[in-house]
Amino acid sequence: MVTTTVTTSSTVLSSPKAKQAPSITTTVSLNHVFPNSYKDDLAVHSLQVPADVGHARYLDQSLPYVPVFEEQYGPEVSSSLQTKYYTLTESGQAGIEAATATLHALFVQATEHVLANQESLAPYFHIPAALWPRIQDSWARQYVIKNDTISGRLDFALTDHGIKVYEYNADSASCLMECGYTQDAWSNAAGLGSIGRSNSSTLFTQLTAAWKSKNVQGTLHLLCDNDPEERYHSLYMKATAEAAGIPCVLVVGVQDLHFDSRDGATILDGQNRPLRNVWKTWAWQTVISQYEARNAGAAATSGAVQVMDVMLHPSVRVFEPLWTVLPSSKAILPILTQLAPDNPYLLRSTFDPADIPLFTGGYVAKPVMGRTGANVSIYNGSGELISATAGKWVDDTIVYQEIALLPKYEDDCYVQVNTWAIDGEYGGTVLRIDESNIIGLSSGIYPMRVVPDKCLSMAISASSVLPKYLNAVKKDLAVHTLNIARHVGNARYLDASLPFVPTFEAKYGHQVSTAQQSKYYTITEAGQAGVEAATDILHQLFLRATDHVLAHKRELAPYFCIPAGLWPKIQHSWTHHKQDTISGRLDFALTDQGMKVYEYNADSASCLMECGYTQDAWSNATGLGSIGRSNSSKLFTQLTAAWKSKNVQGTLHLLCDDDDEERYHSLYMKAAAEAAGIPSVLIVGVQDLHFDSRDGATILDGQNRPLRNVWKTWAWQTVISQYEARNAGAAATSGAVQVMDVMLHPSVRVFEPLWTVLPSSKAILPILTQLAPDNPYLLRSTFDPADIPLFTGGYVAKPVMGRTGANVSIYNGSGELISATAGKWVDDTIVYQEIALLPKYEDDCYVQVNTWAIDGEYGGTVLRIDESNIVGLNSGIYPMRVVETEEAVGTMHLMNITLQEGGAITDAVYGNFCGTKSQDIVCSGGTSIRLLQTQSPSEAGGGLKQLQTIHSQQVFGVIRSLLPFRLTGGTKDFLVVGTDSGKITVLEFMVELSRWEVRHSETYGKTGCRRITPGQHLASDPKGRAIMVGAVEKQKLVYIMNRDASNRLTISSPLEAHRSHAIHFDIVGVDVGFENPIFAILEVDYSEHDDGTLGVADAVKSLVYYELDLGLNHVTRRWSEPVLRSANKLIAVPGGTDGPGGVLVCSEGWIVYKNERHPE
Repeated sequence: MVTTTVTTSSTVLSSPKAKQAPSITTTVSLNHVFPNSYKDDLAVHSLQVPADVGHARYLDQSLPYVPVFEEQYGPEVSSSLQTKYYTLTESGQAGIEAATATLHALFVQATEHVLANQESLAPYFHIPAALWPRIQDSWARQYVIKNDTISGRLDFALTDHGIKVYEYNADSASCLMECGYTQDAWSNAAGLGSIGRSNSSTLFTQLTAAWKSKNVQGTLHLLCDNDPEERYHSLYMKATAEAAGIPCVLVVGVQDLHFDSRDGATILDGQNRPLRNVWKTWAWQTVISQYEARNAGAAATSGAVQVMDVMLHPSVRVFEPLWTVLPSSKAILPILTQLAPDNPYLLRSTFDPADIPLFTGGYVAKPVMGRTGANVSIYNGSGELISATAGKWVDDTIVYQEIALLPKYEDDCYVQVNTWAIDGEYGGTVLRIDESNIIGLSSGIYPMRVVPDKCLSMAISASSVLPKYLNAVKKDLAVHTLNIARHVGNARYLDASLPFVPTFEAKYGHQVSTAQQSKYYTITEAGQAGVEAATDILHQLFLRATDHVLAHKRELAPYFCIPAGLWPKIQHSWTHHKQDTISGRLDFALTDQGMKVYEYNADSASCLMECGYTQDAWSNATGLGSIGRSNSSKLFTQLTAAWKSKNVQGTLHLLCDDDDEERYHSLYMKAAAEAAGIPSVLIVGVQDLHFDSRDGATILDGQNRPLRNVWKTWAWQTVISQYEARNAGAAATSGAVQVMDVMLHPSVRVFEPLWTVLPSSKAILPILTQLAPDNPYLLRSTFDPADIPLFTGGYVAKPVMGRTGANVSIYNGSGELISATAGKWVDDTIVYQEIALLPKYEDDCYVQVNTWAIDGEYGGTVLRIDESNIVGLNSGIYPMRVVETEEAVGTMHLMNITLQEGGAITDAVYGNFCGTKSQDIVCSGGTSIRLLQTQSPSEAGGGLKQLQTIHSQQVFGVIRSLLPFRLTGGTKDFLVVGTDSGKITVLEFMVELSRWEVRHSETYGKTGCRRITPGQHLASDPKGRAIMVGAVEKQKLVYIMNRDASNRLTISSPLEAHRSHAIHFDIVGVDVGFENPIFAILEVDYSEHDDGTLGVADAVKSLVYYELDLGLNHVTRRWSEPVLRSANKLIAVPGGTDGPGGVLVCSEGWIVYKNERHPE
């Protein structure tokens, strides 16, 4: 990841005078490091397109927006067979994504600032005074009906100093379909699909999710002008809204709209349907122009509806809402300069020409109301005009912005990076290209692929030579022995309420361990990075090889042992269902030379539940949860996202054989699909399936439901075997349904699709050797025994159709057989693969690394262990944790030896840690926490209740803060612990196991002793919705706490509430009922003392309220009031129905009640 320390000048340019700006949480100090993207992260490449490809149609005409797009730009891949594409490094992509999310939040906060200071700032925006109350109302309503924004586009330049934003088109913007559909379709058609990955593959899904979240009642009308670009843009948006279940109507122009004759007010469409919800391509500037014209006396045609009548109608809900006219205006730019002068993504801007000399490199002059690059003038550092465009905003107010010229690449064109924020989150990127350095409506668009940082020059020819990649080597993995207490070993460690757990326990038992010792593995962070990179790259490479096979199937098909009658079906599957993959497993050996892949189980593979659930559950049960991190904690979420992206219509049937392993594997996948909102049914075996007697073709389940969508554990080899048997004359039982009948049915959509039989076949391995002979992850392979002498270290012989390690033979460098397995593929075609023996570790077992690609991206790793060097169905599975270095694991406890436990209590908190009716106290002292519980008089042997220690535990580091925390509606408290180790940990006490279990941990640094490392102060929202973690100085982080579908604690990413030059003395959560959570802080702002403006004796200590906006997911500084300099402690006062809320401020000799809008 390329990062840089921000050194931007903090000079505040002349800006409109306004009240003191609220604290902007995304403002950075000069020492903060932001993810960024640089000019060198992007590269352009030439592409020679074959004639048959170049003149082919590449878009799916069944999609409603495609015909209009082709009407405008034609159906061909490329009219010129020499074209180009761009690649962006992964680190550059990470910078773009971070900038998009950060800047969206910053523009929204600047909007809030403008509305809070309307009187002084409104004149700069050229908006009629009568519209400002409507804008205020639009902004206020977003908190009632959520945020009515769907999408917005940020325009950037990639410079040598990082990514710089020109403006935010939050109101209406073009190129959405090009970003979310066209560029990927073009890339796949032109053969670029195997290079890196898409940057916007989830955009359509995100748009659908955004629409679902808006709770639209009734029909959505999509309004656009009679322009092809606006029409296909609207049709694309219409498709996303319809995918969210919203009935939609496209309205081109406003000529068919009219007022209802019954009330003269309601606006109806051409079918007399009232307009209640509207999405539009028209910008709010159109409304402003019409509004000004009407107020100037220009009357509309009698009875005709204008755009302004729709968009300003009080009964019409508009997407994007009226308030987006503010962040879309160039007038917001100088205000951003004032609010966040050191933000590395911003270009300094001003309204005052007197500030122009500060822009020593040059500047850009652009009108406040300007759009599409019109009326823009660019001046160099000498003040000379170097470029300009014409337009209609000649007399508009001008904003002057620091120059950041668009970069030029080898094709001698200027490139602008446009990113989409979908519901406030990054959605995708599109590149706009022009020979001019001002991008406009006619600028071209080229596809962009995201590639590993050292993979910019990857070619797609048959002789691709791949550069050096991230890798993992044998020494990155280590095995450790774990002593397990008897009560832990005998305990149940899985959640029996989860549907897949009982079947797993029926096969393997419910205990943690039947032995007193067990083992686990760790991999270094560097090794994990290599594993993830190899998974992503090899998935793409196997797809490229699949494409190559289908393009040359006449020569290559015989090697695959697939009946000729199935190849047209495979081709159809690849053409129409290429994206219907959910998961696949890659099998690796870790060698001293790096990772070596054996094969890709892209069709069906085991160990998914073990990877995504069991290994982490076991780790947490045995106390390993505090060692390093999980490698697969997001796998289930990725599976759910994958299912959501497939747009499955109707019920999903999950088919498996009557085998415990297949059943719990299927139930785990079923849970992921159901979490995506897909109704699902598990079918064990096919005996209950039957053909519909009415047509003799449709396949029904035991409840007479038709099978339309199927996920299966059966491999496609089963289908091939049944297909061959039937063609050989073997008839199925009369009327009985076979697996092949389901999986080859033309009306059944199958996951994984038929084409995955190709990358799953061993026959793909020699083809990969041809396509990428120097790829460091591949083992050389061949069909020809004459090539075996090239494998001087030895080789492996395996059948093309083989599975689960069957019929594999291993030979050493002398050609001697050293290992072999039996199986049913004796007469199969053989592939010979260069040897890479599985490594052995201290436990004298061989270890194979299996990684999961979920929807084409790394999802997790599971280790399979065997005493044999051929891993098969019965091989064991052990958990793996990711650690910084192996040395850290070996010395972890040596750094924490306590000779004698401290007796002094440094902190104590009360809570219900053991359950609803328990009365518990947790005390901390030094490096230990003790859980105490009250005993009744009879239990205590006396007349008074007593406290008894029921559990004591050492922790890593000296404890500096404790916090009890209870989720909304919960009956049990969690314990948050902050230590000087530089991390906080969320613990839950498990009564049945008599121990604390880690539910979440967050590391902020290598030590907690630094003043800016969070953890010294902890506070919770009284309603259990959030916690704040504060440092002694500057840094404050807020986490939103919630439950998942399984009622488990979930914790959001941290939201920053940092304030430079601030020292914190105490933090508490303020009881405000169920309004946005508020945290009260005693702090001193020493910025004026630091620069010598004020002396230490003049320091002012303040009580400050910070508000967490649950709608926008950001934290703002809400209210501040000075307090006594001796103030040192805050006590929250009950609020809501229990009291007035607010806080008691404790000082020397005084206790003062304070609250917002309340006299002292």
